[in-house]
Amino acid sequence: MTRAFRSRSKPVEYWTIDIADEYCAIHTGDVGTHGEWQLQEYLDADIAAESFAELIAGRKQAGFAEDKGFDPNAQVYLDDPEFGLHELTSHPAFKAHFTDPLYLDVAEEESPFGSDNGADALASLTEGFEGKSSPDLLGFAENLVTSNWEMQYHPPGEDTDIDYWAIGGPSTSDQAIIATAFGSIKITGRVPAALKELAVASLERWRELGAFEEVPSPALTRMIEDLRAFPV
Repeated sequence: MTRAFRSRSKPVEYWTIDIADEYCAIHTGDVGTHGEWQLQEYLDADIAAESFAELIAGRKQAGFAEDKGFDPNAQVYLDDPEFGLHELTSHPAFKAHFTDPLYLDVAEEESPFGSDNGADALASLTEGFEGKSSPDLLGFAENLVTSNWEMQYHPPGEDTDIDYWAIGGPSTSDQAIIATAFGSIKITGRVPAALKELAVASLERWRELGAFEEVPSPALTRMIEDLRAFPV
């Protein structure tokens, strides 16, 4: 239940608030910027609801008017670094399509952001969106692997005899690609078609070469199916 407001002063500021269980998410900034996100946790859902109402009342007293034209799908969603992954700081399209808890699980190595590489990729992608211009999504993973991590980039389809799990091997590139694709959807609700196909190929390579106890990996199979079905 998102409530959105705008200031009457210039530059015009926006202020939105959303609630789920014992959490409230606040998004603030100047109109035309991606702004900042803050997640607040309360003792229980009742206290969160009381704070939700009080914060809205305070914003109205400060001269903010309700934004009747607010579109939650047009926003950029960035996690609060103090809390990390959360449904309230995820795009509505991401929450609606990727419903399995796997997608926000930081302890599951096979989730998009559960590995160290996946978590680092999402953090770097978030930093990119915090800037004045949005990052180049299609080339993001390759640049991250080669420039930031100073490793060799191994795109899906490459013919190589390097061990999949070697440091800087294909697994590193796959995890960066997968996190970039899912991160794009989590943040913006969209993913370029070429990046989506690249991420599906990375998931398939990971499922084939990852040497899991369960073959094929149920988690990776679910991710492949869900990502393929996501509209671009």
